[in-house]
Amino acid sequence: MKKTEGKGVGFPNYFKKIGMILIAVVIIVILILKGLHYNFNTIPKGNIKIIAMTLINIGLAFIALAKDKIEDEMYVYLKLKSFYSAFFFGIIFTIIYPILDIVTNDDIQQIPAQQLVTMMLFSQITTYFLLKRSENK
Repeated sequence: MKKTEGKGVGFPNYFKKIGMILIAVVIIVILILKGLHYNFNTIPKGNIKIIAMTLINIGLAFIALAKDKIEDEMYVYLKLKSFYSAFFFGIIFTIIYPILDIVTNDDIQQIPAQQLVTMMLFSQITTYFLLKRSENK
């Protein structure tokens, strides 16, 4: 296999660490604020949640788009395959979600875009990890 160091599309490998640190910091800050019984009502409703989810999405995107230390054609293929599966999973979820609302006699609601992006990025990262792990065995 050809090594594609320095070529291709994606962030440098250290962006994985930046993404993990960003996600960890957001979670720690939210837990500290809850532990201190911070009054979230002083800030317009939902802004903390929106900011936290945006930062988590940025962290997940850094992890998903970062290249591996050594990236050959097989790893590029596995990453592409995991993006396809995450996209397919997102489409299936957006089709099934309203159907579940109808079956449970709830009002049909749209899926928030942030929730869909978070789910797709998490799905891509998980699928890529599992595909990579199965190829290394």
